[in-house]
Amino acid sequence: MAAARPCKLLLAIAAAAQATTWGGLRNQGNTCYLNSLLQTLFHVPALRSDVLGRPAEPRGLMKRLRTAPRPARALADVFKRLAQNATAQTRGLTRALGVSGLQQQDAQEYLRLLVGELCEDAALGDRVRSCYEGRAENFLEATDAEAERLGERPAKIREEAFLDVSLDVEAEDGTVEGALQRYLEPEILDGENRWASPAGRCAARKGVRFARLPSVIVLHLKRFAYDYMRDEVQKKGAPLRVPFRLPAAAFERAAPVEEPEEGEEAVAPAGAEEAPPDDDRDPYLLHAVVVHVGGGRGGHYYAYVDPLLDGRWVKFDDDRVSAADARVVAAEAAGAELGGGNSVGAYLLQYVRASAAPRLGLRGVEL
Repeated sequence: MAAARPCKLLLAIAAAAQATTWGGLRNQGNTCYLNSLLQTLFHVPALRSDVLGRPAEPRGLMKRLRTAPRPARALADVFKRLAQNATAQTRGLTRALGVSGLQQQDAQEYLRLLVGELCEDAALGDRVRSCYEGRAENFLEATDAEAERLGERPAKIREEAFLDVSLDVEAEDGTVEGALQRYLEPEILDGENRWASPAGRCAARKGVRFARLPSVIVLHLKRFAYDYMRDEVQKKGAPLRVPFRLPAAAFERAAPVEEPEEGEEAVAPAGAEEAPPDDDRDPYLLHAVVVHVGGGRGGHYYAYVDPLLDGRWVKFDDDRVSAADARVVAAEAAGAELGGGNSVGAYLLQYVRASAAPRLGLRGVEL
């Protein structure tokens, strides 16, 4: 009998890889946020395979010690049911995470919690970090003019890991690309705020830039903000166009084009002429969208996923699973006001790097 379990596990992994129908998740009362997150994780095949293949802790020992299963073990139990295209329950996972099924939580906060827990797991940590973890540099450096004046460019750089990128939804051009450029726009420290650098006080740029992008990048759209005047959380329903294909250049700060003097021609930034017009090298492809419908006081989460990155979208609304039209996905992701302080729109966007997709088991990619 002992040999049957690995065999069943391999069959479950194979079935999930070939599935054209998918399992849903029961809502414990207010766990729609968790159900949506789990579908985005489950549909990264390489991660799913590693979770399903993770060695199990002895249940008898956990029962005797009266301890909850580790989050990774509880996640494997959920994935096993989903891999059989069955409806799964998540009580073991919420217990392992220490959350109540009757209290709604913030989807981004608990994605960080869950992915962070998986990063600490001995069997899964390397895989999770290779999928989701990127590196960013927080920098403080002298401006070009000050560097020329000082004869050097003093700089202070701190590199750190990230699991997601939080973007303002109120981008000037109403696009995710614009929101990324706003995120990368450095703050200028000048006047009384000049930086006391090792080379002397100088005007400086303070900001962030990406040092290494992950295979799977999660963009968090900051739709909630605390209103101090009203003493309540308000939801921002500003529409934000979500592209299905995001060029790699979107994650780099666009060089500003200098205004020419009268009678002169505009000069493009150095290297700009070398890039193709659309700069579409190794793009990121939209793989999943976690949607929030409601207002600042609460609402409902559900997810859209393109399981194989072949354009066939699926809507996961707790235990209700249905095919979805890409046009509907685009419209709901972009967002719209519903009145009464309520709106619908993307809250989390999961993109997969095209070059990494085959390695992650996503076989529908066409470049």
